[in-house]
Amino acid sequence: MTSWAAQNRSVPLNLSSPEHNVLMVNLTVMTIAAYPTQAEAFAALKKHEIDTTTRFVTGQATKNFGKLEQLDKTSIHKIFWDYDIPYVSCGRKVLFCHHGKDYHRKKKERRRKTDEDPSKHKKNKNSLILRERIASGNHGGTKRFILTLPQLEDHKNHPIGEEAGLTEPIDKELIDVIVQFIDEGVYDSPSMKQHLEQYVQRCHPAILPTNRRFYPAIRTIQNHMNKALRLKFPNGEHKAKVKGSRQRGESSKRKNRTGVTKKKDLSTKNQTKVRPPTQWNPKVNTDGTMFQHHYIDDTADHEDEVVQCPPEYVDEQEVQSATQVIQNIACVLSSMKEDQHMSRQGKRKSDMMSSPDDLYKRELINIEREMLEETRTRNRLLQEMNTKMDTLIALKRVKLFSENQLILEH
Repeated sequence: MTSWAAQNRSVPLNLSSPEHNVLMVNLTVMTIAAYPTQAEAFAALKKHEIDTTTRFVTGQATKNFGKLEQLDKTSIHKIFWDYDIPYVSCGRKVLFCHHGKDYHRKKKERRRKTDEDPSKHKKNKNSLILRERIASGNHGGTKRFILTLPQLEDHKNHPIGEEAGLTEPIDKELIDVIVQFIDEGVYDSPSMKQHLEQYVQRCHPAILPTNRRFYPAIRTIQNHMNKALRLKFPNGEHKAKVKGSRQRGESSKRKNRTGVTKKKDLSTKNQTKVRPPTQWNPKVNTDGTMFQHHYIDDTADHEDEVVQCPPEYVDEQEVQSATQVIQNIACVLSSMKEDQHMSRQGKRKSDMMSSPDDLYKRELINIEREMLEETRTRNRLLQEMNTKMDTLIALKRVKLFSENQLILEH
């Protein structure tokens, strides 16, 4: 938590010699400066916020801060001393970091005692002279705004640097610019965002686009636009203006994208559009025809259409290779079946003749387990053979066709 303090002081007051007409401050770790006007003080604060990517909000303020009233009522102003220079505090304003106050720190700091502090008798004597001159209107004081800025290391418990810019609210300067652009006729948020980005790049080129203070989100821009439009059009006329501006923006985008507006060609609306399959996965009917999906009209509906393929395009090489694979699988299955049957019979006879009852049961369980594994292997091979047979039948009945040789029967 950090704070920024500004005081509206009237300093110094001429008591004896002109050399007292010099501002003297006690320099600490914070940056302290004096400005003749309130606008210059707040401009320096804004520059500090932009340079350090921070933001301050009002925490405490007195009623008379910023009011340049006459110092004719000495009873309501207390006279302070700073290195033998008297001054009157006309107001005070304390601003805290917008991330919140750090309540774990001390609420207040004790005043530091200095050796140069004048004695009490001298203070009372000069105060009496000062009050008399103020009451008579003959005072040589000048008004100053004392600005005290913290260091960047004083910020705690929140991100600092470029990351801190992601959580900053929109700047008041951009809010005024939004009102100005609305007066010029900009009513849609995308155009407003584009104008704001151009304004920031022109006036504040050093600010990064990640800083939400000068590059706000589209939702923030819309909220401030709606607020400004409601103030400008209290009867609700801004809704029609916003709608018309959006329609003009969309039409301009379409023109920029296409160059010229083109009418839709309706000559091919009722034509049949066929999209060839990306991979060969035929669905064969019993009569040798094949079902294939295709598009009809300009809609996205799918319909089944019968596709008849000429027989002269059958690939004989594919048919021969599939037949050879099927024959090899059949030979392997038959040989495996005979070998398993012979080995199973021989093992059963030897176990029954030479082993007792417990050994016979154990061996019988092992034989059943082996038979189960053999059955699974045989089923897998039979499934592969059936798949190859289906492929062979499909190749004999249907040709492999290309995109340009597709014939449809309606």
